[in-house]
Amino acid sequence: LTVTADADWMNASGRAFPVTVDPAVNVPRSSVVDLDISSSSPDRSSPSDISMYVSSTWRSYWKTTSLPALPESAYVINATISLKAAQMGNNYVGVYQIVDEWDSTLTWNKTVNNDQGTFSSLVMDYVCVKSENADADDRFTWDITRVAKFWYNGTANHGIGFRIVDGTSSTVTSSFYTSENTL
Repeated sequence: LTVTADADWMNASGRAFPVTVDPAVNVPRSSVVDLDISSSSPDRSSPSDISMYVSSTWRSYWKTTSLPALPESAYVINATISLKAAQMGNNYVGVYQIVDEWDSTLTWNKTVNNDQGTFSSLVMDYVCVKSENADADDRFTWDITRVAKFWYNGTANHGIGFRIVDGTSSTVTSSFYTSENTL
């Protein structure tokens, strides 16, 4: 492993040595719950599907059942989620904080009737999901730093959700591989 720190930062006056560079922290697949729900199948739950959909009638959910441990002196400066696209579409897909509890039995009707899996009204980040915006592995990445900081500061972790950004249209469904997919 080679880490190259920014020279100006490293040589700044007042820099205290030794300098500690924190490694990236990843969530293991085994602690992920991810699924999608649809208004066209309001009682369907899909926790074992290998892909999850986002369109005008589909929403996707993701959460970790346990946050990765951080050293006591660490603090979150950047958190992202990266999903591999199964189908691109041409949609502005936003990531939102989920503000109440949900589990692997979530359905569309439960979001409407029981206050489960409610999306925040504020989009944290969005990406136009189409081939020219994908990285080399057909991945798309969203910034979730704000919500990750909340989770590590003690706010309940209800995960995040993906849906079409308000004010944009969705003509083709986008889909992403879930933690159940072995790709």
